[in-house]
Amino acid sequence: SALLSARPEPVAASDVPQPAMDIMANAWRFTNETSIGPGTPPQLEMLATRNMIERFPDPAVLAERAHVSIEVDAAPAVVVEADPARVRQIVDNLVANALRYAPASSVITVAASVNSGAHLVVSDQGPGLPAELLPHVFDRFQKSDESRGSGLGLAIVSELAQAHGGTVAVENRTEGGARFTVTFPAR
Repeated sequence: SALLSARPEPVAASDVPQPAMDIMANAWRFTNETSIGPGTPPQLEMLATRNMIERFPDPAVLAERAHVSIEVDAAPAVVVEADPARVRQIVDNLVANALRYAPASSVITVAASVNSGAHLVVSDQGPGLPAELLPHVFDRFQKSDESRGSGLGLAIVSELAQAHGGTVAVENRTEGGARFTVTFPAR
């Protein structure tokens, strides 16, 4: 039919609503950032977690703009075998997510520890997550009604953790806020 064969008229980017542009940009980023698969394993290096966390200034710049502090709590001796570019994506996504919900003058903590694996923990003082969302928070496009994100950032974190043979978990803190823990296997 003519309707099916007609080519759509081009649309100027300025005519596309910002939420739609954000979703498309994040979908593109998701496919590029999670390209670790059977054919492209992570490029593993031994990384001291304190240096790994501190050498990535992007979240700190964002935090300064949001009037939020970021504290790093990681001993230099905590070492993990991981792909530094992928770990940066994990840290950036978790901190960016925390920044979306952290109230002004609050603290986001990025910590690393070792206990039957290396643990990277990002905690915030925001409202926490709705209980019904907790089991699904790492699913693609899953987000709360109040979310200002695309629903891809935490899915990316999960995919990247799994590509390293690790896991990611979330819980609401009793004192308020959320705590995300990425665990890399002991090597």
